Parts: sequence; C-alpha cells; structure tokens
Amino acid sequence: HKNYWGNKYALTIGFEWIDFFTWGNSFQLEYARVEPWLFSHVTADNQFQNHGFLIGSSLPPNSHQVFSSYTQNIFDILAINLAYTWQQHQLYDRGSSILDLHSEEFDSATKVFLGEKPKTSHIVDASVVWAPWYYSDFEAGLRYVNNSNQGVLANQSSEINTIWLKTSVRY
Repeated sequence: HKNYWGNKYALTIGFEWIDFFTWGNSFQLEYARVEPWLFSHVTADNQFQNHGFLIGSSLPPNSHQVFSSYTQNIFDILAINLAYTWQQHQLYDRGSSILDLHSEEFDSATKVFLGEKPKTSHIVDASVVWAPWYYSDFEAGLRYVNNSNQGVLANQSSEINTIWLKTSVRY
C-alpha cells in the first residue's frame, strides 16, 4: 500500500551549472520533498530529532520546496547571490510535526501529503559576499518572505523582511 503511514521517505534532486555563458557564475535548481511522519516513530525515544530540532532535512515533515539560486563572482573577492524558494508545508494535519507520534488507535494507517490549504511561502534572498582573504569572508543580505494560507482563516498572509550580517573564518 503506497500511502501506508510507515512508508516514509524524503528526496532531493537538483543540479548546479557552473560557468555557464561566462566565467564566475553558477546557477542551482533543486526540488525537495519530505513525506508525512518521516521523522516520527511509534515511541518518542525513537524520534529522528534532537531536542525538537530535525536530524536530516531542514524541511519539516509533510512539505516540499523548489529552490533556485544564481551567483555572480566579481573578481576573486566579491560575489553577488540571488535566490528564490517556493515552499509548501501542511501545518495542521497529523504527521506534519517532528513531535507527532503515530498511534494506531487515533491516526489513520493512510498518510495524506499536504492535505487541504497548506502554508505556501515565497522567499527571496539577495546578498553580497566580500572575501578579502582566503580564510575569511563577510556577508550582508536581505530576505523577503511572503506566507499565505497560514492560520485558521483561508487567504490569511504575512510578510517578513530580514537583514543579516555574517562573517566566517576558516582555518
């Protein structure tokens, strides 16, 4: 039975094209899907999580996404990154949380992927990375997130804007 709750999988497929049409750029495209109940088991001791954080995919159970990004390097020390992510996640169905435990008494033996009215997110990222030395870099970026169909009322939406600064040191 292909929709049996115990048949759990996640998949990611994608590609990266480097130096297409000109030197110093790359394009990535990726699809990822995580089935309901993926990180769960029959008992809490066997959950695939650690203190409420996923072990494995960064997507929660019962979700999928398409990710695309473009990076343009300018000289060897500066890069411009643009990314877009489309994501859907079912917030309310059982099996959509890493903390859900399947119970034969209360839960169906058949899983339903996404169900009705999943939360849909559109995420746009733009950043600039400056790497003046081999062992360090500095990044500044902007993220815009638009969430729809979240909450009890249909067509309820929210927008989130984030600015970040990050530095990395490699040794």
